[in-house]
Amino acid sequence: MDSEPGVSPRPTMILTHGYGDSRAAWEAQVRAFTPWFDIRTWDLPGHGDRHGSVETDADIGTTTAELEALVAQASRPVVLVGHSVGGYVALRCALTTAAPVLGVVLISTGPGFRSHTGITRWNVMIDRMTSALSLPAKTARVVRMTDFVVAEGLPGSDLPTLVVRGAEDRQVYLDGGAYIAARMKRARLCDVAGAGHDPHRTHASEVNAAITQFVAGLWPARGRAPSRPDGR
Repeated sequence: MDSEPGVSPRPTMILTHGYGDSRAAWEAQVRAFTPWFDIRTWDLPGHGDRHGSVETDADIGTTTAELEALVAQASRPVVLVGHSVGGYVALRCALTTAAPVLGVVLISTGPGFRSHTGITRWNVMIDRMTSALSLPAKTARVVRMTDFVVAEGLPGSDLPTLVVRGAEDRQVYLDGGAYIAARMKRARLCDVAGAGHDPHRTHASEVNAAITQFVAGLWPARGRAPSRPDGR
């Protein structure tokens, strides 16, 4: 979007949901942040309004490329927010592409893997989840892991990153968040007491407040942020 002469453009926030979910997962964030940011949500291939629609060549790379295209179309600066595997896609986009990303918010997100064994276990789990969710089998293609680029790219990244964890989430996600925060130069952890894997839904007030503080630090020129980032 165009800006007035001498005034920086309104920042864009692009939100990517987790596997088996849809863009509707971000209702509380859209409601809270729309007055201050250019909010963009989208459905992963095969999800939401795109249910069953998955190209034959779909993989984590093409999914990441879709997000990169959204970044390229957005006004600047851009902050990516992602939940679970949606957070992984957001991080992969920011680390492995030329997308001009100012910062990333990762909610209940892991760093991917550094071994073929880890990748195989993930892909088997995604296949099982796809069946349990009664999604078409081809949907699993969009998030199957194929490489180690994210895990290997963390130590060299100075990307500002907020890692949000539900304190009652599964240990694998708690460990994954800690792994990311320990290896990225400008990452910090935010634990949400009493929350599980979906703190952006169950504890929207706390998550939105953390996002507000994080983005305010990235974008001091605007100096304006929600006074009540609680989704109400």
